[in-house]
Amino acid sequence: AVAAALVNGYIAALVARSVEQAPPTSETLVSLIVPPARLPPFIRESAQSLDESAERSPQAASSPARGLEDEPRREAKAFVAGATGLREVPFHENGGPPGTWSVAPASTFKIRQPGYAKSKRKAPSDQAFYEVVSVDLFDTDARVDRLSEHVSLPTPEVESPDPDVPALLVVNAQIPSETGPLRVKLDADGHGYQVLICMQLTQRTRDELIALASPDADLPEPRANALNLLKLYCRHAPDEPQLAPKERGRFKVLAQVRNIDEVSIPNFAKGYNGKPALIAKTGTLTKSPACLEMDINIHAFGYMARAGLQSIYRDFQDFILTIGFVIEGRDDSELPEVLLSATDLNHLNWTMAAPL
Repeated sequence: AVAAALVNGYIAALVARSVEQAPPTSETLVSLIVPPARLPPFIRESAQSLDESAERSPQAASSPARGLEDEPRREAKAFVAGATGLREVPFHENGGPPGTWSVAPASTFKIRQPGYAKSKRKAPSDQAFYEVVSVDLFDTDARVDRLSEHVSLPTPEVESPDPDVPALLVVNAQIPSETGPLRVKLDADGHGYQVLICMQLTQRTRDELIALASPDADLPEPRANALNLLKLYCRHAPDEPQLAPKERGRFKVLAQVRNIDEVSIPNFAKGYNGKPALIAKTGTLTKSPACLEMDINIHAFGYMARAGLQSIYRDFQDFILTIGFVIEGRDDSELPEVLLSATDLNHLNWTMAAPL
């Protein structure tokens, strides 16, 4: 029993670090990631010891993210988005069959409201700006950046009326299959899996963008604030330097295990289910005529986050995992936040991944 407790304590330590090295005031918590201050002292000491070793490591230096320089990337095979085997099913609170996905209600996630700086108040999101139209899972020997260039994207049902806001938004999450070394650079790479989520502008958002551009617009302020923030993000974030993400660093991922009481997750971690993670230096944003794509290099996340991910790797097939994306609002003129999209991934198994 003592040995089991120590093992569980070590696993808790692995998930005790935030995803990225963001300022202390930033929200960097994601599902299963727990603030070190809430852990028992001996676990905090173990995590601190690992940090000190990393700081002394000669591998600690960072470098620009791969794909931003002239270094060539290997070519990916051509695929049609949504044709790799994962199929869409209607949303249900209890999930769907293994290997399926569903458009989830944006209200699944509580996000920042006006006055957040003082009150820290959050509430369920209003209807999302985008709707997911395809989800694909790939098995890769090495990361493939700008995956949308290698995939035949769906034709959006509505065109964007705004030159800054794309009709299609793509998120390419690059997930390592191994923990990797203690300290990694921003171009960290290796075998892993890539989840490609493609979403299209909703008709409501299109109508709101048209109304926002009209001098006689009567768009409710809550939606107008979030739409103006989205326009600002899409206009400036793609051109920012990789190591100096100002607007690009507003991109947040929210992950929530919908069936958390039925899976193997420590009780103390359940209170942090659905918390957001800011994606800054490990995110690369590319704008093309076809879409706006966010590549998230999880290979370059902190050691604790990568090790914590590995500790639950085999349990993913048991999860009903809801994934959401939002642009972070920081003052009342940008609040309340409105989700970009929300998706349920039902009992995904890594063996379902298509070779890329």
